[in-house]
Amino acid sequence: MAPFVVGDFLEYSGINVNGMIVCYAINAPNVQILTPDGPTYIRVEDAIIGVFDGGANVENADSRFIGYTSNPQPITLWALDLDPCTGEESERPIGSAPYKAGDNRNKWIWRADTRVNGRYTREYAVKSNDGIVTTKNNITAGRYVQPVTEWIFPESTLPGNVPPVNDFSALEHLAKGIGYTPDGVLIGQLKPWPGANVPQAPVCPPFTPGSAPPASSGSGTGSTPPASGSVTPPSGPVTPLLASAATIATRPGVAVPLKVDVTNSASFAAGDLTFSWSQTSGPAVTLASTNGQSTSFTAPASTTLSTYVFTVTVKSTSSGTTATGTFTVTSDPTTKDTVVIDAYTATTSNGGHLSVSAHTNIVGFDAKLRVYLAATATGTSFPMTTVAGKPGYYFYDAPKGTKKTAGVTVVSDGGGSASRTTTTA
Repeated sequence: MAPFVVGDFLEYSGINVNGMIVCYAINAPNVQILTPDGPTYIRVEDAIIGVFDGGANVENADSRFIGYTSNPQPITLWALDLDPCTGEESERPIGSAPYKAGDNRNKWIWRADTRVNGRYTREYAVKSNDGIVTTKNNITAGRYVQPVTEWIFPESTLPGNVPPVNDFSALEHLAKGIGYTPDGVLIGQLKPWPGANVPQAPVCPPFTPGSAPPASSGSGTGSTPPASGSVTPPSGPVTPLLASAATIATRPGVAVPLKVDVTNSASFAAGDLTFSWSQTSGPAVTLASTNGQSTSFTAPASTTLSTYVFTVTVKSTSSGTTATGTFTVTSDPTTKDTVVIDAYTATTSNGGHLSVSAHTNIVGFDAKLRVYLAATATGTSFPMTTVAGKPGYYFYDAPKGTKKTAGVTVVSDGGGSASRTTTTA
């Protein structure tokens, strides 16, 4: 970022408030600041979503994001989904785009024909693929959060027809809400709903000040939360009771969650229980944490079957009682990894463009994902690029002029694969 100086030509958008224009977008388009040695800064010019609802006799607009970088880098695009009850933000891959070769402005364009029902959100993140850094003056470079600048709904293609109804149900921030504010106000579904068919709104639990979002269930040793209600503590010291943990099967490179389930946790006051994890057998690994109810580790690369054993000790601070549990994890390199195609987009505009985003559960090393522009793993495959700062995530941008194919297939060095025959946008 740099300050404006006298003589800069400015473009701006804003709202006139009592003679003062309050700008929500302002830039000097005739000024270019380059950072060839990094970090990369991003500017977004357009963020347009073409809403698709499957209606007949309508024309659907393309979705497109257009912008510039201070360093010629490809970008990846992510939807910022919000949990409708907790407000917790998560990133969902949407697509990727290269910078335009030979363009002096380092311009990039992501465009997708709108042909399938989608999930839309209020804000999207654009990331440069040379990484995200925070500068010494606290500016985030390499990632830019952009609200949608224009929503385009289907338009009738038959003269004399009644215009189609705008369907807002796929705009999840309106249909589901965005969670509680810090002072306990739930920002839920838009009311009154602008349509005859009101989508089902989520039912959120009561607000608890300072409460953390609920843990995801996932695989492995996840547990069911204890039933709510009044509990009468028993007399005398109480020993924590631990649920038995089954052996967890995984493969090298995969992050393995470990969580101990204290079945009588309701008998202890909040914060009374402490946890201590240690590894007791197997090739040495690093635990993400050693003093929480849950932890994780990433199984290292190996060509042979490996077994890891972990011990967790749970102690009641008030009574001094303890309990010990054991977790056994087997890592088999012959087990295939899980590959998911997150986004497959294509457009016929400007000669055509095709992009694929995918991820694998191998996060400990490069799984070397490759993509076939076919519904099966036949023909020529193309290497996918790793997403900076997101282990296990990859993207591929086909050369300009590549048309939509009958499908795409992504394969991994871990043996896993996934195919799609329909686009995601």
